[in-house]
Amino acid sequence: MEIKYRPEIDGLRTIAVLSVIIYHAEFLLGGHKLLPGGFLGVDVFFVISGFLITSLMMKEFEKTGTISIRNFYERRARRLLPALLVVMLASMPFAWLYLLPEQLIDYAKSLISSLLFGSNFYWNHSLQQYGAESGLLKPFLHTWSLAVEEQYYIVFPLILLAIYKWCKSHSIVLLLAGLLLSLQFAEWMSPQNASFSFYLLPSRFWELLAGGLLANILHFHPQKENDALLNKTMPILGLFLIVHSVIFTRLSTTHPGFVTLMPVIGTILIIWFSSKNELVTKTLSSKSFVFVGLISYSLYLWHYPIFAFFRIEGLFDSNVGRIAAIALTFLLSMISVKILEKPFRSAKTTPNRIFIPLIIVVTALIAGLAFFIVTNQGFSDRYTSVFSTMTKNNVNQRRNLLKEEICKDHNEDSVCGRPKEDKVNVFVLGDSHGVDGLNTLITAYPDANFIIAGQSGCPPLINLNGLTPSYKKCSSVNKARFKKIEQLAPELDYIALSQVPGHKKIKGTIETINWISNLNLKLLYFGSGPRFKNEVVPEIIRQQIPSDKINELINEMAGFGQFKIDDILEPVVKKNDGIYLKKRAFFCPHDSCSVIMTDGSLMTYDTGHLTYDASKAFGLALKEKFPDLLDKN
Repeated sequence: MEIKYRPEIDGLRTIAVLSVIIYHAEFLLGGHKLLPGGFLGVDVFFVISGFLITSLMMKEFEKTGTISIRNFYERRARRLLPALLVVMLASMPFAWLYLLPEQLIDYAKSLISSLLFGSNFYWNHSLQQYGAESGLLKPFLHTWSLAVEEQYYIVFPLILLAIYKWCKSHSIVLLLAGLLLSLQFAEWMSPQNASFSFYLLPSRFWELLAGGLLANILHFHPQKENDALLNKTMPILGLFLIVHSVIFTRLSTTHPGFVTLMPVIGTILIIWFSSKNELVTKTLSSKSFVFVGLISYSLYLWHYPIFAFFRIEGLFDSNVGRIAAIALTFLLSMISVKILEKPFRSAKTTPNRIFIPLIIVVTALIAGLAFFIVTNQGFSDRYTSVFSTMTKNNVNQRRNLLKEEICKDHNEDSVCGRPKEDKVNVFVLGDSHGVDGLNTLITAYPDANFIIAGQSGCPPLINLNGLTPSYKKCSSVNKARFKKIEQLAPELDYIALSQVPGHKKIKGTIETINWISNLNLKLLYFGSGPRFKNEVVPEIIRQQIPSDKINELINEMAGFGQFKIDDILEPVVKKNDGIYLKKRAFFCPHDSCSVIMTDGSLMTYDTGHLTYDASKAFGLALKEKFPDLLDKN
C-alpha cells in the first residue's frame, strides 16, 4: 500500500538525525555542549514512524477491510534488517581489534539482543546509562530505539485491527486514552526508575501513539484548505518547539514525561498543518533537507559504532576527529542506501526467495559469532602472557552488587535497598564510584545492611553550584536521593560517601558532609583514589608494554595532585566525627601506584574505577584496621 509522499517529513527526519548525531559528537561551543537536547531527535523519529506506519495500515484497511500482519512484518524486515545486519558485520573486525575481553563480551551480547529486537531490555538490565561516558563506548547502545519501535509494532497492528473491526467510530478517543495513560505512566516512572522509563516500551508507547493518533485525526477529519491562519502559523510554532528542545533541554530523570511533550507536539504540528506554500514546509521540502532525510536511517545506524571506535582509538579528542567521523558516517550511509536499502525494500528487485534465505543466513552468522565470543570469554588469549593474565582477570573485574544483590530486593527513587531492624544500616551515596565503595564495605562488613544511591555521572552533592552545566541533569537525581536520606535518617546508622573527587567539588562536598552531620548520622568518607590520564589496561595492551615497565608507565600517567584534596577534606570529615578512608594511600603508597596488585590482579581497568578484586583488597584492609566498625553492638 502506498500513501502520498510528503517531502517535509523527510525534512523532519533530517532535523531529528542531525540533532542525535551532534549530541553524540559532543561538540563544545563556549565551553557548553552543543545541542544538549539532541537526544530528543529520537522522540521526533518515534512520532514520524507512528504516523507513517499507521497511515499505511489505515489505507490498507480502507481498501481490503483488514490489515495483513504478515505483509506488515515483511515490510518492516525489508526496511530495517539489511542495513542493520551489514553494520553489525562491518563492526566486528573493529570490535576484535579495539575492545578488551569484557567489552567484547558486552558487545557480543548487545548484537544478540539487537538481532532479537530486545536490546532495550539488555541495556536496562545491564545498567548502561544513556548519555554517560561509558555508554558512548558501546557500539550498539543506540539500537535500543529500534527495539522500542519493533516491540510497538508487534502489538499495535493487532490493537488497531481490533479497534477498526469492532469500534471504529471511537478510534480517536481510544487512541487518545491510550496515549494519556502511557504519558502519565512515563511521568510517574521516570523519577522512580529512570533506566526502565528511558529504555522500555511502556513509557515510550505514547510517543509512537501520538503519530498514530494524528494519522487517524487526519483520516477522519481532513485538514481544510481554508484554514490559512493555522497553516501559516502552526508549522512555525512546531519547528520552534523542536529547535528550542534540542538547544535547551538536558537529559534528566524527568524524561520521558511531560518535558518530552514539547518536541512531540512540535512534530505533530508540522505534520498536521504543513502546506505547500508555507515557509517551514518549503524549507523542510528542499533538496538538501530531503536528501539527508532519505538516508537518515543509515545515518542513525552507522554513526554510533563509528563514534564509539573513534573514541576508543583516541581520535575523538579534537573537532577534526569528530568531523572526520561524521564525514565517514555520511559516506557509508549513502553507499548503504544505494546498495542495500533501496534494492532490498522492493520485492520486485529482491524477491522473497532470495531475501528470506539471505537474511536468515546472515543473521545466523552474526548470532553464531556473537555466541562464540561470549562462550570463549572474549578471547583474552589474543594477547601475550602478561596481557592475557591481565585481561582474564579483567573479564569479571567488577561484580555489580548494586544490580545483583540489592536492587532486586527494593528499588525506588533511584535508591536500592531498605533498612532492616536487626542490622547496622549503611546508606552508600555516590556517583559511578559508589559501587566501588559498596563492594569494599560488603567485603569488610558482610553482616551489615546496605542501601545504595549510586548514579553514574552525578556527584552526590547537596549543592551543584560551580560545576559545569553538564551536571544540571543531576539536580533532580540528587533531590530525590537526599529526600530519601531524610526520610530514612531515623533508621540509618551510617552514610558512606564514595565519589570521584575534584577541586571544583570541594565546596559542595564540604556542604554535603555538614548536611549529613546535621542529620546526626555517622559518616564514612572514601578519600581520593588513584587517577590516571588514560585508561590503564587499553594503554598497556595497545603499547604492548613489557611487564617490568608497566608501573613506569602507570606512574607517568598518574596525577598525584589528588592528595591535596585529601589534605583539605580529611580534617573536615574528622571535625564532624566521621571516618576518612584513605583509598589512595592504600593503593599508591609512597606516591607510587602499581596497577598490578601483589596477587596479580588488576587495581583499575580505566582511569580510576576499582576492579572488584581491588575493592575486596581495600575492604580486607579496612576490616583489619576497623574490625568492629559496623558491628551491631
